[in-house]
Amino acid sequence: MAKTPITQARDVDAELVLQLNKFGSAADLRSQQAKLTGAAREIRKLTGGGTDLFGKLGCYLSFEQKQLLQDAARLLDSVNKQVEHAKEKRDRDEKQAKKRRELRGRLAKQLVASNYPLPGNTLEERLEILQIALIYNRAKVFDPLYSTHQLHSKLKRWLERPKQLIGWRSEAEYFASQVGSLRCDF
Repeated sequence: MAKTPITQARDVDAELVLQLNKFGSAADLRSQQAKLTGAAREIRKLTGGGTDLFGKLGCYLSFEQKQLLQDAARLLDSVNKQVEHAKEKRDRDEKQAKKRRELRGRLAKQLVASNYPLPGNTLEERLEILQIALIYNRAKVFDPLYSTHQLHSKLKRWLERPKQLIGWRSEAEYFASQVGSLRCDF
């Protein structure tokens, strides 16, 4: 049986990384991956003989020490590769979960809209909405910032003939929009 080189993290795989980071996100794994990449880069600077401080310090290391640092950098790269695979898998899982949530939300909205339509399509329903708003305001349940008289005046101003229909095609559409806003507030 061939012995695994010391520079390979044989016990660290993507599944282990995902298990250890069970409650983390792909962004967390991306952050860890960047840290591992940076650490390996800094270690390689010691062995590279560059013109910066690390490169100059590396000139004073023995061959064995440089070899040991290069092995450490390769080991970090090996772990980094597994973190990268785990990140990609977590990212795919998160995207699939997001699509499922959005689909479930759309289906729930359709189901609620089809089974529980909002009132306000007919004139009687709109008048009932106004009446309920006034009654609930008097009971201090709806819009308690306005007194009964103030809310009545506000609704009356809403329902007066508008001087200009900016953004509406007809007065009926304008009135329906005002009552619809009240219904949403309610």
